[in-house]
Amino acid sequence: MRMEMHEVKYFLAVADLLNFTRAAEHCNVAQPSLTRAIKKLETELGGPLFHRERQNTHLTELGRMMLPHLRNTYDAAQSARELARSIRSGETMPLRVGIGNAVPLSELSGLFADLRQTITGLELTIRQSPEPEIIEKLLAGELDIAFIGEQSAMSDRVRAWQLYRDRGLIAMPIDHRLANASTIAVEEIGQESFIALAGIADRQDLREAFGEHAPPVQHSSHSHSELLMMVEQGFGLGIVPARARTPENVTCRPLEDERLEKAVMVVIVAGRPFNRATDICIRLTRARAWQPCAAALSAAAPEEPQ
Repeated sequence: MRMEMHEVKYFLAVADLLNFTRAAEHCNVAQPSLTRAIKKLETELGGPLFHRERQNTHLTELGRMMLPHLRNTYDAAQSARELARSIRSGETMPLRVGIGNAVPLSELSGLFADLRQTITGLELTIRQSPEPEIIEKLLAGELDIAFIGEQSAMSDRVRAWQLYRDRGLIAMPIDHRLANASTIAVEEIGQESFIALAGIADRQDLREAFGEHAPPVQHSSHSHSELLMMVEQGFGLGIVPARARTPENVTCRPLEDERLEKAVMVVIVAGRPFNRATDICIRLTRARAWQPCAAALSAAAPEEPQ
């Protein structure tokens, strides 16, 4: 046997009114039908839910224990029905976006503004995590679309395309010994303490980029804003995109070569039908200009000494 939602509805009405006759009137149902539904629910739950007395109907211990659970179940079912109705009617358009830790949130703010202005009834959910977690959640159906830093290997179940390439810079306090250098040699990095984004991928990137000169990673953060705060407080150096907004007491310098350049990608699941909000997001993403930020790159150069 299975629990029917109308049985739960009738139970809640009796629990609130403590009167079978008034509960039946409230639910617009004949009292015998309500009573049968309550008895069926009691059979399914394994015991009486009410003490039935002439002038004093009240919950049993089982009824008191089940009341909050059944109320939550009923409320959730009602919310699901209302959400389904609003989606069918176009009143609500949910969009779940995943953002990898390597992607500066500031770069997507314009896209999100376009989405808000374009989609009536948009319900936007944003989740930021390390890139492998974002891909995993996308494949599991927990996300509709993702923006991630370039990965050395990705599942053949996903479809990805490049938005732009961004130059990685070394972030350091403004009073650091390398702060006035125009570029930094790889050999200068090996003895520095580094902060990496959370997850193994960023540490692998460091090893691949610096080889035998890879710096020791002593600290980690979950976002570039956290990383820059830690740099500002002297925990170490870190790699940030040229587009990242840096605090006043932090400066960024490029390496002598382009080994820290990395693409930012858009990812969806290949062959999976997507809702209208995702379709609009893809169209707006393709329509935007994602050229490298020249201002951010020029800001990396130190000022000429007076």
